[in-house]
Amino acid sequence: MNVANAVIQNSSSFGLYLSSDPNWDGQILLVDGKLLHGGSFLTEPGLSATAGVVWGDSLPTDTMMGIIIEDGAGGSFQLTIGQDPGTQKMTVTDPEPYIYGSPKVNYVTTAQTEWSVTLVFSDN
Repeated sequence: MNVANAVIQNSSSFGLYLSSDPNWDGQILLVDGKLLHGGSFLTEPGLSATAGVVWGDSLPTDTMMGIIIEDGAGGSFQLTIGQDPGTQKMTVTDPEPYIYGSPKVNYVTTAQTEWSVTLVFSDN
């Protein structure tokens, strides 16, 4: 059994709120290894959190988890994360993530492996 992980590194000056995408009906999102029971998880500036899903015995796909990340200033990203079919490394796989409001942060992906990716958020 594998766990697909997305490390959310907050290098911004805003608190980042992580929540499970409600469109992913069966998803059980873990944050720092603990089940996220509704609501959101605050990642303070300068800290990081690991969001993950248990990925059983099936093959990885490009749609392994859905996460919403709000910047605390009225903007948010709705991200699909999974393995890129070409590289077989974890990444944000939707070509244009849904963006709500005017996020005051941006992100880049780093440290990609088969089962994890780091998203570094910083101020715009």
